[in-house]
Order: sequence, then C-alpha cells, then structure tokens
Amino acid sequence: MKRGGLVEAGLLAAFVLGFVLIGTPFLAHTIVGSAFAGLVALHFWQRRDRAARDRRLTAALLAGLLVVLVSGAFQLAGSQTAAPWHGGLSWLLTIALAVHLWRDRRALRFRLRSLRSFRGRSTRQRGDPHGS
Repeated sequence: MKRGGLVEAGLLAAFVLGFVLIGTPFLAHTIVGSAFAGLVALHFWQRRDRAARDRRLTAALLAGLLVVLVSGAFQLAGSQTAAPWHGGLSWLLTIALAVHLWRDRRALRFRLRSLRSFRGRSTRQRGDPHGS
C-alpha cells in the first residue's frame, strides 16, 4: 500500500471538516484549512509525474489554493474585503475537487480500500524476516 491512501483520506476528512467548521470559531476553520492546503501540496508532490503532465492545471489549482489561504489570513486579521475572494475561490476549488474525484474515482476507491486492508496487518513483506 502506498502512502497516497493516507494522504487522500486526510484530504477528504480535512475538506469535509473545513466546511463543517465554517460557522464555528474562525481559528478552528483556519487550522483545518491550513492542514488541507499542506495535504494538497503533499498530494501534488506524491503525484508529481502526473502534475508535470498537467502543468497548467496544477499551477492554476495551486494559485487558487494560495489565494484562498492568503484571503483567509486577511479575514483572520479583520479584513472584510477578502471574504468574496475566499468564499468564491473556495467554491471554484470545490467544483474542481468534485471533477477530480469523479475522474479518478476508481483509483481513489482502490487506494482507500487498500487502507482498510492495511489496518491490523504487519508492514513486513512476505519472505522478509527482518521487515526491512
């Protein structure tokens, strides 16, 4: 099992939790949103061969994510002019995420299923008595 399944499970959890925490104290939403951004960067890093093929799309998604992070920081500082940018781009990124999940649903299902089968098993390979 690759670590990708763990990152993707964390991405899905952080994404849902970020929307759940919108009405709660802003700091909780900020922490979850920052964790989501870090996981997105890690996800792109793990899939850098594919990201290299889709360079323009990857750059646009990272730029959108950066604008959401910066506008969220401005909102945290008390600026209300950043709210339309933060909310609007968040919804655009949500649509992009939905398209991505739909396109890659089979591979995602396989990686998440491999997480379930990974729990409770030894990480050693068969025939490797030392686990290295």
